[in-house]
Amino acid sequence: MRCWRPETNRVAGFWYMALREIVGRFVEGLLGIFTEAASFIMMCTGRERKAIHDWIAGTVVLHDPNKVLAR
Repeated sequence: MRCWRPETNRVAGFWYMALREIVGRFVEGLLGIFTEAASFIMMCTGRERKAIHDWIAGTVVLHDPNKVLAR
């Protein structure tokens, strides 16, 4: 699995991953179960299958079993 930044066509770097994991997860946990549920529903039903933390960092998660996207 890789976090990909479509704007740059590259794997997300350290700072984007920090933004995704720290700020994004904080926002998800801000209102507890309500934002967690909203994030889950967005991930399951949205066209792009992105959770709130993916929207914040501008990333998508891709399946990369052969490590094609590795640096």
